[in-house]
Amino acid sequence: MTNSDFARLIRSEEITKVVRPCRKNTKKHKVHRNPLKKPALMVKLNPYAKVLRRAAVIASQKIEKAGRRRLRLRIWPPRRQLKSLLLELLICR
Repeated sequence: MTNSDFARLIRSEEITKVVRPCRKNTKKHKVHRNPLKKPALMVKLNPYAKVLRRAAVIASQKIEKAGRRRLRLRIWPPRRQLKSLLLELLICR
């Protein structure tokens, strides 16, 4: 059977009566988006998420600022003091 024979068979009245017609109006499926990765979608689902996100950003900025301040103030004792404390602990035992 050649391609021309096949095309002629497909277009024949006997087959076109039996086969259902092609569908014209097909619905497009909506693409699912992850609200955890899309902040705008998360706010649409949960308006309070914007407040929570802002609070988390402010908290992390405070922690970072405190860490920089701690480094500036040198809260940790100098190495000499640490060595002497370590020696005292080792000798006392």
